[in-house]
Amino acid sequence: MKKMLLLLLVIGFMASDLAAQNIFGRWWTKDKKSIVYIYPCENGICGKLEEIVKPDKPEDIRFKGFVVLRNFKKRSQKEWVEGQIWDPRTNKDYSGKLVLEGNQLYVRGFVGIELLGQTQTWERVQ
Repeated sequence: MKKMLLLLLVIGFMASDLAAQNIFGRWWTKDKKSIVYIYPCENGICGKLEEIVKPDKPEDIRFKGFVVLRNFKKRSQKEWVEGQIWDPRTNKDYSGKLVLEGNQLYVRGFVGIELLGQTQTWERVQ
């Protein structure tokens, strides 16, 4: 009986660790201004602005529902590459890379080479 209980606990911990490594779902952007919903799409994974909690300007609400992450390809269990990030403030697309570390997602946008870029840390919505 004790062995069975121990086995169930181990399986439960493994399942929770696997769930934590799942990139899909809702993510707070930096400063918790918006929530991006990440989902599987035709060419990899994509993300759309699901909610704008603290708009910089009232007219920013119009971006709700816009796709801001497009076509990221899975490189490993924790990394997605070769995607595009759309910045609604500048209306520009950037190359992108996503790295998942537990409940944090590192979103890196860059022009040309990855060294010439900026990273934001997003948190999973609990």
